[in-house]
Amino acid sequence: MAAQSSKSMTDRPGMDQLREKTSDIKSSLQEMGSTAKNIAQEKFEDVRDSMSSYYEQGRDKAMELEHSLENRIRERPVSSILIATGLGFLIGMLWMRK
Repeated sequence: MAAQSSKSMTDRPGMDQLREKTSDIKSSLQEMGSTAKNIAQEKFEDVRDSMSSYYEQGRDKAMELEHSLENRIRERPVSSILIATGLGFLIGMLWMRK
């Protein structure tokens, strides 16, 4: 029993080192996870800002197109009606083929 008791005393420093290393690894992993989270949040914010900018640009272009189309219809109402009728007929013919 004395041999077993002395063996556990010599193993004690090894266990303490193992616990210390494990604690260090745990801290490092937590730090890496926190860093990765921060980087991901920054990238997400960058993408969100870019997408918001693209959305605004697209909306502005759509508004310009709408105003341009309205002006053309006001300038040439008869040809606009004929074009709309022709497109409607063409779409109807394509729809009926399916």
